[in-house]
Amino acid sequence: ELEELDAAGFKDWTRNDYSRFIKSAEKNGRDKLNDIAEDLLGTKTLEEVTTYSEAFWRLGPTHIGDWEKVSKKIEEGEKKIAEKSEMATLLTSKVKSAGDNPWDNLTLKYGNNRGKLFNEEEDRFLLCMTDKLGYGRWEELKREVRLRPEFRFDWLFKSRTPIELGRRVDLLIRVIRSENNSKEKGSKKQKVEHDE
Repeated sequence: ELEELDAAGFKDWTRNDYSRFIKSAEKNGRDKLNDIAEDLLGTKTLEEVTTYSEAFWRLGPTHIGDWEKVSKKIEEGEKKIAEKSEMATLLTSKVKSAGDNPWDNLTLKYGNNRGKLFNEEEDRFLLCMTDKLGYGRWEELKREVRLRPEFRFDWLFKSRTPIELGRRVDLLIRVIRSENNSKEKGSKKQKVEHDE
């Protein structure tokens, strides 16, 4: 697979560069060439990465033996990026919808997803702080939980790992998504009834 690309004029790209290119395209998306160049540890310039990327996507289907596997990996990574972006957008819109002080006013319609390990104040904090820090920054979220004076005696909450906090935020964003879906269904139903 790499030999064919070598023949096309990429003799200075090693198998290691090829692997890093694919992993970086999966992590950052195929269009984030600056990030891909950075992930290649300074061994390639942006211009070299751009040229390689164009040849990779143009010639890959005919020249790379496991093209299906490679391209599917990158596409799955891009789906994760899009999902992460959607979750961040949902979170931001929910926090903004709570008015001037979402730290006190943010409410959720839990349904059956309330859980017993977190209370409403903790959930509100997790959502507002994740919005402030950025989605996916679980280590920093954990640090903020530990530093907050309002949780100084809440040992269970303070003992949560970054992964557990991230999972809770993901669950809360799914609650927000279902809340939004319910609102959309309700407004569509009202519109239909109004039109009749």
